Amino acid sequence: MKQNLVRNLAIFGGLLVVASIAFEYVRMAPSYRFIVEPWSIRGYDLTQGKVVAAIGVGTIIISLLAASTRGSTRFNIAVGFAVWLAAVLIAQFPDPPPIKLELASFAGLMIVAILSYILARSIVNSLAERLPARTRRYATLGLLVVLFVVGFFAIAKPNFVSPNSADVDLSVVIAVFVGIVVISAATAQPRELAVARISIVTALMGWIVIATVGTSARSHLIDSQLEVMGVSGTYRDTQITSGIMLAFFGMLIVFLGSTGLWARKRDRLQVIARARRQQQAAEDSAAEIAAANKLVSDRAGTES
Repeated sequence: MKQNLVRNLAIFGGLLVVASIAFEYVRMAPSYRFIVEPWSIRGYDLTQGKVVAAIGVGTIIISLLAASTRGSTRFNIAVGFAVWLAAVLIAQFPDPPPIKLELASFAGLMIVAILSYILARSIVNSLAERLPARTRRYATLGLLVVLFVVGFFAIAKPNFVSPNSADVDLSVVIAVFVGIVVISAATAQPRELAVARISIVTALMGWIVIATVGTSARSHLIDSQLEVMGVSGTYRDTQITSGIMLAFFGMLIVFLGSTGLWARKRDRLQVIARARRQQQAAEDSAAEIAAANKLVSDRAGTES
């Protein structure tokens, strides 16, 4: 039980996230309940609740995979692809309208620079890891420049390419962003920790999504009231309640559990590496002793 404590902690957090859909997510102040009936809505009645539940299930699965001792390249690729596909599919739930991808100059430059560096570093680490460190730095710098230019015109200034290129589906944005993050986590060294890193990144992204669900749910309730009744309460009177708080707290537990899984696997790898170094040192010492004994025996035979 103690050995699997961090794994069970992550799973428990995921279960809290899933269970949150049974609680209230959003409601109007009681004095406004004449505007909408009922005035409180539980998670399973909202698209946001379905998204949160899907995130909770995903974190449970990835926590189980992160606790596995497997670390092969195929396993890492399979887990990374599954996380990427799940994120793209979850983004289909809300069916949002196309979003404007054009960003302010400073924000666009910062986002493009960060994503370009992550992707360039990941590509060089995965394809040229045997090259000298100096060559890898130059390759990373060159690829960074290329990706930055492409990203600048695609994200920061899309109208330079096409007047309609700023309207992009949310799933496309999610696919690109999550893809870059997952590739970075999967290609970093040591590769045996790839799934544990993906688990941490997944928990962090899920945490951010849940933190924004409250605003989305409040806007959804106001829009629904306005569409059905022709009148609605004010935004300040729309409250998020226990369900979202429970999901937020559960995802925090998942993040802590995922970090614990990563730390435990890292410690295990360090112990194995230390044991191998000691074994190699012992073998080298034994070989030196055998060589010295042979030299002494040869000299003794020559003198006799």
